[in-house]
Amino acid sequence: MRIDGGSYIEGTERVNHFPARGGHFHGTIPFFHRGIMIYFPPMATKPRMSKEREVLLKLHEINRRMESEADSDRLIRFILDQAISLSRAERGFLVFRKSDGTGYDIPVARNIGKEMIDEPVFEVSRGIIEDAWKSGLPVVLDNARMDRQFGPRDSVSILKLASVACLPLRKRGRTYGVLYLDNRLRRGLFLPEDMLIMELFADYASMSVLHLDSRRDQDTGL
Repeated sequence: MRIDGGSYIEGTERVNHFPARGGHFHGTIPFFHRGIMIYFPPMATKPRMSKEREVLLKLHEINRRMESEADSDRLIRFILDQAISLSRAERGFLVFRKSDGTGYDIPVARNIGKEMIDEPVFEVSRGIIEDAWKSGLPVVLDNARMDRQFGPRDSVSILKLASVACLPLRKRGRTYGVLYLDNRLRRGLFLPEDMLIMELFADYASMSVLHLDSRRDQDTGL
């Protein structure tokens, strides 16, 4: 799923025009993210509206917790656990490039039970990671094994991947890591409206990691 700027989303439908200059959406609740305006119409059913508000409030609380965390190990574990919970993923991985540029470093990989995953570098599809890394855009697959681009890859078939979401972590517009989520049992797990929230979560997580690194560098320099 790659969502271009300059459009707004009502529920799960994409609409390719904006109101006339000076116009507005009466009674709606606008929410901006990367040039995308998401709005929740007041005529939506109460359960749906309540769920949307609940998710945004939860995301706000998660962000506050990430910003206040001073320990890097606790922070990345918290990021991964919350990402798995929000997305309903089976497993999650935080992936960074090795300092010598020869491969990937996965400092934390956990499953839905918050258990660590052994040898995580062999549990992800490098092709999916590379695509998200190079493009700087999320890669979201409903059924990786049936995907024309990634299905033929050995890692996808060996790992029996179904739903996969790979979200870039950015610094000044450049990718420095990815948040990799998957579910090997359920296809079509990551819905478009869910991924809008997960993109925002990934941006918050990225800012928290960079902010903590900056504070650590400042403390070291004192």
